[in-house]
Amino acid sequence: MRRFSAFSIVISATITVLLLPIATNVATGVLPKAWVRYLWLTWPIAGVLAASAITQEVRARLAAHRSALEHKFPRSASRTMAGFRVVSGAAPTVATLTENDLGVKPALKASDAEPALVPYISRDRDSQLQEAVDNGGFILIFGPSTAGKTRTAFQALKTLPANRLVLIPERPEALRELAETSDLSGPYVVWLDDIERFLGPGGLDRAALDRIYDRQRSDVLILATVRSDELMELEAPTATRDSEGSRPVMRAGVDVLAQTSLRVELRAKLSPAEKMNARDHLTDSRVAAALAHPEYGLGEYLAAGPQMLLRWHAAGNYELSPASAIISAAADFRRAGFGKPIPAGELAEAHVCYLAERIRHSPALKPFPECLRWVCEPVAGASSCLSAIRDESYAVSDYLFERAVAGDGPRGKEPIPDQIWDQVLRLSADGDVFSIGLAARAQQRPDVTEIAFRRGAAATEPQSMNGLGVILLEAKNPIEAEQWFLRAVDAGMPEAKHNLANLYWEKGDRDAAESLYLELADSHEFAPSMVNLGNLASPDGDPDKREYWYRRAAEANFPPAMHNLAILLDNEGEFEESGRWFRKAYSEGQLISLVALAESLARRGETEEAKSAFHEAYRAGSLDAAWALGTMCQRHEEFEEAESAYRIAALEGHLAAIVSLGLLLAQLGRSDEAEKWLSRGAAAGSASAMNTLGILRAREGSTAEADEWYRRSAKAGMPASLTNRAALFRAADDEDAAGRWFSPYFEPDDDAPHRPD
Repeated sequence: MRRFSAFSIVISATITVLLLPIATNVATGVLPKAWVRYLWLTWPIAGVLAASAITQEVRARLAAHRSALEHKFPRSASRTMAGFRVVSGAAPTVATLTENDLGVKPALKASDAEPALVPYISRDRDSQLQEAVDNGGFILIFGPSTAGKTRTAFQALKTLPANRLVLIPERPEALRELAETSDLSGPYVVWLDDIERFLGPGGLDRAALDRIYDRQRSDVLILATVRSDELMELEAPTATRDSEGSRPVMRAGVDVLAQTSLRVELRAKLSPAEKMNARDHLTDSRVAAALAHPEYGLGEYLAAGPQMLLRWHAAGNYELSPASAIISAAADFRRAGFGKPIPAGELAEAHVCYLAERIRHSPALKPFPECLRWVCEPVAGASSCLSAIRDESYAVSDYLFERAVAGDGPRGKEPIPDQIWDQVLRLSADGDVFSIGLAARAQQRPDVTEIAFRRGAAATEPQSMNGLGVILLEAKNPIEAEQWFLRAVDAGMPEAKHNLANLYWEKGDRDAAESLYLELADSHEFAPSMVNLGNLASPDGDPDKREYWYRRAAEANFPPAMHNLAILLDNEGEFEESGRWFRKAYSEGQLISLVALAESLARRGETEEAKSAFHEAYRAGSLDAAWALGTMCQRHEEFEEAESAYRIAALEGHLAAIVSLGLLLAQLGRSDEAEKWLSRGAAAGSASAMNTLGILRAREGSTAEADEWYRRSAKAGMPASLTNRAALFRAADDEDAAGRWFSPYFEPDDDAPHRPD
């Protein structure tokens, strides 16, 4: 324990020995009465001296804290601390850390008397997480925005020794500076909330991670969170591929994520066991109310997510609501890849384009500042739609951003307005535009993608150079693409070397591609390249080589490789081991692996096990699983269960399920209901739905309408519908028409696809 400074002791002694006795003796008459008029001076003097002592003591303690940090990070302690969170003038420790420091969202409150947070609800994987935290390592917690990732991490952290230092970086460069210190003696925790913000050149890459994260020590812990959609975006580019080519790796960080020692998935909705844990806290009315609304996740309800969404929708009048327009603008800024707080002036300019044109300049509109204040007010005492960050800048809530990406906002999946793209490009420095290019690519805006990547590449930003190479290769410009890949490789980006190997593969130079993949696999342990080495091994060539590389990448903790290995083993009949890898990949975030396992069980006739896996996958968020379950049940003539499964996915907009439900209802003779679903499928472009609508019209005797649906189906890619069209005309005794349209191709005089040359 630290002793008090000499200065503090002297001041305290002066107050105790000199001033206080003087005041006391004058008051009791021991000292002359003439001194009484000056008695009041002793108290201010004592106060000033006491304040001086306290100030000096605080300074001394801060100096001691900095000295301790310099002992841990001697070469660059001051630079390191400049980029890390400071709480009450010092880096936080486990003892001083609060939920608010980590960003735990407050819960809704019915009254001011209720605490900001509800009691912690134990999760299924708490014991596993706690053991991992105690032993150190690199732990990644993933799930949707309101799944409780941060709260769960906090609970596990609080069991560590009270004096354990918690380093919370506020910018990616801080991690690089931490890695460059000469002596990382520990013990410490590095907290990375939304780890994707820190990945990449200049931040946390594999070299920096290897310096910060000593796998042999139990007193060093990296604890990170990431949203499920971000994790899939980071790792999905290297999911299963055949031997014909490979998808590019756009973003840095895949090799960093492969080093995690444990991944913990938290879902938005509680498991049955977690619900039982929650019932232990029914005395908190908010927990009871959340459990009474099972359609929402516990965290989603407690964070006032549904209320925030209602506020955004503005009771269906969002085009007439400036407040709703402000939220839409902020959400689209983030959808466009702008990850920084948005200046108020930019929001004021942007929100106008979300209002109906007839009211944009109406004097009756509420002033922008008033509407901005309203959207920043906590909803039900919990989260707010927008948060004021700093310097009159604002950010949309993670929950509403996720809803915007899912198309649940008032504008659905409408494209981002051009004005937003113009603003984010103008506001971003050349070195920060990569995320904008990435978002534009996802939004199918190749013009904005190229503008952003070229700006970043011109500023020698490695990820932009790599991204520019990718889009140039996709645009069939391999010469310039190769130049940019080489420049990104020179900047130290292994992802670019991987993409350069892909380029050589596509050009037919498999030897050059294999050479680069081998270099990355051996020198960098770059798992995506290991996967591609497996892909290069033709299934008809060396199956052992294919399995070797998939297994090596899978054992390097790369989830897409686990999935590939499971598929390979399943095809070879190694069902027990393939099942283990499917489950392992699923536990690491690959939901498609659970669906693949269910499909494998179905093919093997293990129907009940397949149903269980399909249900589990659907509960985890896979609409494909619900559709596949319906297909299996329909194949076994379990029509009621098939209809239920199809309907679950169809109501969420799953096109294949919509069409399958319509086809099933038509098969069951429920034509009116079938037509509603098939019409939805046809409107979405399904040739099968159009063909079935033609069949239904033909049964009704509506020859002209049936003819139109058959023609549309053929144009949409189902030439077999022309056979039905021929049968339609034969039934009408029009043999000439039947003969003409029995051909699988349209005649040249019709506005439809012609026979290919």
